Amino acid sequence: MTLISACTTGAPGAASSSSDPASSLPNSPSTPVPTDSGLSTALPTDSRPATTTASNTASTTAPSTAPSTRPATTRPVSTVRIFLSFHDWSAAQQVAEVGANVEDKVIRDGSCTLTMRRGSLTRTASHKATITPSSTSCGVLTIPGAELSPGAWTAVVTFTSPSATGSSDPVTITVTR
Repeated sequence: MTLISACTTGAPGAASSSSDPASSLPNSPSTPVPTDSGLSTALPTDSRPATTTASNTASTTAPSTAPSTRPATTRPVSTVRIFLSFHDWSAAQQVAEVGANVEDKVIRDGSCTLTMRRGSLTRTASHKATITPSSTSCGVLTIPGAELSPGAWTAVVTFTSPSATGSSDPVTITVTR
């Protein structure tokens, strides 16, 4: 760091012919200022603004101690196929029912949703998927007949988890009374 300062000569309180306004202050107190060489230079400490000259000084910023804000590492989400083992309208139980499995995968923390649509109407039912040592099952998803009007409904089962997503092909379930 280099500081440029004006120095006065002569006895304290003596008039000077210097152009530095601080040098004409009688008995000005001074403050030591460090320089690159390790020597101190006395500068006046009056309350008037100091005049500085630009120099080749480098500005440095102290390293931050704040926690890192790196983005979290995310695993890619894979796409899985959902296989429907059956789909039907149960007149005896008055429910639409669909059995579904995630094809050839064991995936933890997943959920399954049955979505049925007819015109502008949409009905859904969801629950957590279960796993076995060799598969992931959505089990049987049902929607009560009281929520479905008679006619043809399109049904799709979707599976979602932090690591995989997928949907079945749409099927038609005909609701009768």
